[in-house]
Amino acid sequence: MRRTRIAFGMAGGAPTPIRRPQPRGQKRASEYASVSALGFLDDIHRVGQELKGRLNAATEAVGDWAGGETGQQVLTALDFVTLSSEIGDYYAHIGWYFPVHGALHRYVLEHIRHNVPFDARSAAKLVGPTSVHWQWIVEGLRSSPCVETRSPIVEDAIYCLEHERWHAAVCSLLPVVEGIISDRAGVLSGMRVGKRFTKLLHEEEGELTALSAIPALSVLDKEVFTRQEFADVELAETALNRHLVLHGRTVSFGSEVNGCKLFMLLVALVELLDGVLLLRSDTAPGDTASFLDEYGPLAGLRATARSRRELGHPR
Repeated sequence: MRRTRIAFGMAGGAPTPIRRPQPRGQKRASEYASVSALGFLDDIHRVGQELKGRLNAATEAVGDWAGGETGQQVLTALDFVTLSSEIGDYYAHIGWYFPVHGALHRYVLEHIRHNVPFDARSAAKLVGPTSVHWQWIVEGLRSSPCVETRSPIVEDAIYCLEHERWHAAVCSLLPVVEGIISDRAGVLSGMRVGKRFTKLLHEEEGELTALSAIPALSVLDKEVFTRQEFADVELAETALNRHLVLHGRTVSFGSEVNGCKLFMLLVALVELLDGVLLLRSDTAPGDTASFLDEYGPLAGLRATARSRRELGHPR
């Protein structure tokens, strides 16, 4: 085995190693490696600057687009779809629905954001016959095409709701909801109402403005039209179930909550098939604030881009 010798000199009384000169080939290789490394770093820096420039240009372009009319419309639509999905999930969870209106959507979003427990009685008061929303909801419903063939029954149900005849209201509304679904699905028998509604969804072109109605109406199959065994139910059962109500197994279904809940499910079905009631009513209360600007995930981006454009930075 070859031994490597290290020579030492003396400096200040202490031995210091004496560095031997590098062989010529080794020195050239070291210099070449240093030059190559520096060149590589220069290339990286240059590419990084080019990418930064392109990214800045792209950011400018996106900002200009977002501040323009088309960009604002697209971003607002994305906010609406996102919030509608969130609201719809909430409706599916609580088994209720509120018609499309800024004030009502804000009410729901506040409950979601702050984890406020849902109170069915408060919900019934919010949209029931004594509320500020009742008149325009009824007005929009009456002018909806899909209830035209059943308008006498709907009028009876509205009368019963306004006069607190809850049992009669529920008994009137159940066949209206079932009948509309059956007519539009084209299936009159041999299929559960929930299945008919699913078939309807695959064949109808639902309104974008009523996206939250789809998950809200999942309660039809889960609760309202699901089959329950009579032997398992007491007469005092308060559940809203067509099978129990119309076959006389329960006598305690007549309540303000059940009446208003079922009416709101009819509203959800109508808004899904015919569009929002708000557009067919002249009496809806105004809503100066925008729930999209308050709760939309892209609201900040929309506002910043709009302000930037207004300050004189058009593309």
